[in-house]
Amino acid sequence: MALCLQVAKKDAQTALAALRESGAFCGQHEVWREDAFVYLPIRASKKEWAAKLGFGPVVKKTLQAARKRPKSLRDGLKGVLSQAELESMLSSFDVLGDIAMLEIPGPLVAKQSMIAQVVMRLYPHVKTVVKKTEGTGGPYRIRPVEVVAGEKKTKTISKENGCLLAVDLNKAYYNPRMASERMRVAAQIKKGENILVLFAGVGPYAVAAEKKTAANAKPERIVAIELNPDAAALMRENVRLNKCRKIEVIEGDVAGILADAGRHGSRFHSFADRIIMPHPTEALRFLPLALKAAKAGAIIHLYAFGRAGRAVEDVWGEAQRIAAKEGYSLILRTGRVVQTYSPQMEQVVLDLEVRPLA
Repeated sequence: MALCLQVAKKDAQTALAALRESGAFCGQHEVWREDAFVYLPIRASKKEWAAKLGFGPVVKKTLQAARKRPKSLRDGLKGVLSQAELESMLSSFDVLGDIAMLEIPGPLVAKQSMIAQVVMRLYPHVKTVVKKTEGTGGPYRIRPVEVVAGEKKTKTISKENGCLLAVDLNKAYYNPRMASERMRVAAQIKKGENILVLFAGVGPYAVAAEKKTAANAKPERIVAIELNPDAAALMRENVRLNKCRKIEVIEGDVAGILADAGRHGSRFHSFADRIIMPHPTEALRFLPLALKAAKAGAIIHLYAFGRAGRAVEDVWGEAQRIAAKEGYSLILRTGRVVQTYSPQMEQVVLDLEVRPLA
C-alpha cells in the first residue's frame, strides 16, 4: 500500500506539478487512474502538507512499482524488437512540444503501438505520438503525419531557443532540427537592419530575428512572406505568442509580391539589409527577385540542395551565374552543409554579400 493524493482527473496535472515542485511526489510508484480520480503517490513525510493543498484527501492505495525509464528509444525497444528490427528502426526522432514524431519503417508498422508506448514512457510530457506517412511535398512543403498513440491532434506549441512556436504538422512545414541554424543567423543581425524572410513558414526565422538578437542589435523591420494560408495564420499566432512588435506577416506568393522589386518606387526595391531564403528547392529560382530587393552590401542566407561532397561548390557556382546575369556580383562569406538528406544529396547554406556590378 502506498500513500496517495486522490484528485479529480481535471486537477491531476496541476496537482502533480505542485507535488513535483515541492518534492512531495514519490517516484517509487506509478500514478494510478481509476474512474473519475487519479492517485498520485506521495512521500510519507509530506502527508500533512499534501492534504492541505485542497485537491483531495490523502488515501492508501495499492500501486505498481515505478517502471525503470529507458535511457533511449533504442534501449527501450530491446525485447520489443529483434536485433534486425532495431537496426532498421531510426534511433533519432523529434519531440515538438507534447508531440513526438517518428519514422517507422514499413516492416515495423505492425509494432508501431508498442514503439509509441516506449516513446511515451521515455518522455512523460508527450501526449501524442505520430509517424511520418509521406515525404515532404506539394506547394506548401508539408510532410503528412498520422497519429499512432495518445491524443488525436497534430497541433502543438514547440519551444525553440526560448521562443514559443505554434505548429501543426499536417498544415505547415516546420523543421525543429534547424533551430541552431536559426540562432546562427539571428546572431549576425545588426542594429537597424531591414530583414526580409521569404518562404517564412510558421515564422521561426522571423521570431528568432526579433527575439534572439542582442539588446543593442535589434532590427528595424522584419517582413515575412508565406504562401500557405495555414502557415501564415500560425505565424501570426507566433507573433502574438512571443509579443513581437517588428514583424509584418504577408500572406501571398513571393514572386507576385517581389515582382516590382527592381523598379524605383517599389516598396521592396533595395529594401533589405538581410534576406533569409530557407526553401532549399526554390531559393535559387527566386534569387533574381531577392537580389533586386537587396541593398548594396546586403547579406542573403540562401539554403539549397546539392550533390553530396560538392554541394557548396555546386550551389555557389549556380548562385554566381544567376547574379552575373542579373547584374550583380556576390561575395561568399560562408558556405557549409547543414543537413544530409541522402548519400547523394546535402542541404547547404551560403551567406552571400550582394554587390552591384560596376
